[in-house]
Amino acid sequence: MMFSRRLIATALLTILALTGCSGVNAFLARLGIRPAPAVEGDPVHGEQVFRIGVEGAPPCSACHQVAAGSAGFSLAPNLAGIAVHAAERIPGMAAAQYLEESILHPASHVIPGYHVSMFTGYAAYLSPQDLSDLIAYLMTLRG
Repeated sequence: MMFSRRLIATALLTILALTGCSGVNAFLARLGIRPAPAVEGDPVHGEQVFRIGVEGAPPCSACHQVAAGSAGFSLAPNLAGIAVHAAERIPGMAAAQYLEESILHPASHVIPGYHVSMFTGYAAYLSPQDLSDLIAYLMTLRG
């Protein structure tokens, strides 16, 4: 399947615009292309996604705890305070970006003492809104 250069360029510029690259939105506007609006997260729905899952994907709570201190055994890291810890994990990477990458690509950031056992199919199950909502919920977990 062949794609035109214009289609590829438009797709790349749209991606840059959606990720906040400065000046790209003005360029896209001159081409008559409007980027999709940013998705804002609903932490209340995000907690539902965390606790019960969505569309048949396993809930995060099946493996992760959200409990202050050491609350016992869990398969995955305790997420109490994840909003703060996520901001500190990778220099220059925002907490929300770290969380998104960790959810969609679990092997990208493995916490010492744990191995990659997280469900790897969330990208196929979570809509952009579900993902945004889940991250909004996780960002409320400050300690």
